[in-house]
Amino acid sequence: MPVTLQITEAQADRLARLAAEAGSTPEAMLPYVLEDGFDFTEATIRKINAAITEADAGGEMIPHEEAMARLDAVIEAHAAKKAA
Repeated sequence: MPVTLQITEAQADRLARLAAEAGSTPEAMLPYVLEDGFDFTEATIRKINAAITEADAGGEMIPHEEAMARLDAVIEAHAAKKAA
């Protein structure tokens, strides 16, 4: 069901800038902004773009398998804390 949302002109401009920075559209970025807020979404996009720039420049990268192992360890540690 379609929902109409009214935002200020300043918010629309901010959303358009964020979408351009992410290489996306305002419509595609809106759910992230609604869920997490402008500040968090902007910071996330900036970190992602910085990581892409670093990787493209030959920066230090972690192999996929190692990254997944690290993620699994964090998830397991969190699950253990919740279970305790």
